[in-house]
Amino acid sequence: MDSEEFNLPTQKKKNKLVKIILIILGIIAFLMLLGGFIFNFIIWPQMKKSIKEKQLEAMKDQYSSDYPSSSSSIDRYSSSSHDKYSSSSSKDDYYFTDPDNYPEISISEEEIKPLEIAKYYLEVNVLSNGDLLVKELKTIAGKTDIIHSSINLGYVYGQRFRGYDEHFIDSYIYSGRAIEDVKIYGVNYTIPNFNLINSEDLKEFEELTFARPGDYGIYVKKPQYFEYKIYQPSHYQQASLITYKIKDAVVVHNDVAEINYPFIKPSYPTKIGEVIIKVNLPNDSRYLNGYSNLNVVKSSQRQIQINGFNLGVESEVRGRVVFDKSLVYQVTKFSNVDAKDKIIEVEEKLKEENK
Repeated sequence: MDSEEFNLPTQKKKNKLVKIILIILGIIAFLMLLGGFIFNFIIWPQMKKSIKEKQLEAMKDQYSSDYPSSSSSIDRYSSSSHDKYSSSSSKDDYYFTDPDNYPEISISEEEIKPLEIAKYYLEVNVLSNGDLLVKELKTIAGKTDIIHSSINLGYVYGQRFRGYDEHFIDSYIYSGRAIEDVKIYGVNYTIPNFNLINSEDLKEFEELTFARPGDYGIYVKKPQYFEYKIYQPSHYQQASLITYKIKDAVVVHNDVAEINYPFIKPSYPTKIGEVIIKVNLPNDSRYLNGYSNLNVVKSSQRQIQINGFNLGVESEVRGRVVFDKSLVYQVTKFSNVDAKDKIIEVEEKLKEENK
């Protein structure tokens, strides 16, 4: 037997050992790559957010917080003491059924900035279940670091609906049940127009518990309320966009369906250069009418548009849209009254009173 034949088994063992070592090294390299991916794209972003919040918390010794940490008076209205009123576990959901149990909402004078809203655009999309998908865009005239915004549920302090004429004005049956899915963005623009409301050139902002003037891309939500301080310095040349859902805002009567909503409440503390509100229905409506204290245009059989210019401080913008109830076949809020003629009568009286 020559030496080459004698060393053949030994050579095979060496080759097998090398293959095993290469496989082990390949597995180690794969695990290292996987670990790096998990750290860079999952663990590190969370660590950065945690570090940033801790840094901001440390700044509270130098900058007073706008929102005190003490418990709000809203605790008095918890579900444990009022079965008609409950707070959702979601941080962006807030439910109520009785306006007597709805807490007072107040804005301190420190939070009110005498800026002017140059453009105020709203797109309101009605869903078949009676929810409203809302996009709200503002451009600011002047210089600021912070934009103040709030979302309202409607006539939460209104009277109970019993079908009388006065109940078709501001009864709390017209209020939504909850606000959900709130998101805030900065939208880049050169010339402001309504199409900005659907722009994709935007940045989603991050919710934190504390921020200071000069910060960017952050918003702070007032505990238990839908009031927001948006940290968006004006030199970024961006519009402020808020998107959200209002639950159960549509009322179905025996003959028609209706939205009656204060799009801008009379307590609004800022002048507004231009307002455009577009209410879009799920489909064409054979019967469609719109009412407002501003100018109303029926753009099509599925859209009502409300326009206004040069609104002063504390100017209210209310809007009512009446349409075929067949378009909102999943609604759960009913008045059980014939409403179309009464709505027309009420709106004619309001028009005469406002002349």
